[in-house]
Amino acid sequence: MLNLTNISTSYGPTQVLDGISINVEEGELITLIGSNGAGKTTTLRVISGLQKVQGGNVTLLGENIENKAAEDIVRKGIAHVPEGRRVFPGLTVRENLELGTIAWRTKGKQSYEEELEKVYHLFPKLKQRDNQLGWSMSGGEQQMVAIGRALMAKPKVLLLDEPSLGLSPVLVDQVFNALEEIKKQGITILLVEQNASMALEIADRGYVIAHGKIVLEDQASNLMSNPEVKAAYLGG
Repeated sequence: MLNLTNISTSYGPTQVLDGISINVEEGELITLIGSNGAGKTTTLRVISGLQKVQGGNVTLLGENIENKAAEDIVRKGIAHVPEGRRVFPGLTVRENLELGTIAWRTKGKQSYEEELEKVYHLFPKLKQRDNQLGWSMSGGEQQMVAIGRALMAKPKVLLLDEPSLGLSPVLVDQVFNALEEIKKQGITILLVEQNASMALEIADRGYVIAHGKIVLEDQASNLMSNPEVKAAYLGG
């Protein structure tokens, strides 16, 4: 479904990714774990066209997409939920969600209401907050809007960057339950998450990135029991 092969990129003179390779099969939930500054967010930005690739290839269903415009990558089936949610504060919940349809929606409301109901089924609280402005919502509600907006783009692959950041334990559970439900719908997921333990619990496989390089890849269950991973990322 999605392949990164020997990807390298820099911010100015600073090398951030140094020849990383990641393979995501259709229907998988893959998590990318690592310390702050390891290159996790940059990896997602490379995939979604927000960061230029200086070496290597990114393919989606066999088609090269590295360095294509971000809006073209969305149209090809990749939706990115960035760290920090990026909800439009002056728009209502419904208006924020509607923005996710720009890549495919033609004049009229072809399947728009159907997609909206799918999001409201996943996050019932959003239906209750349908006309509430983004700025007045809690962090957890804004995260639901951000994920819902990405789903409105009808993605083949969903990229998520730190979806639990700043949320209470109850809301973290709700978000992770939603991710499991999204996976059941057949959407492929690449998850970057500070809560490595919870990420590995729901993932099929995981990659560990350090200093811009992939240093370990395995089944999620194996990574959870790996002594080095437990010591570095799981508090064990």
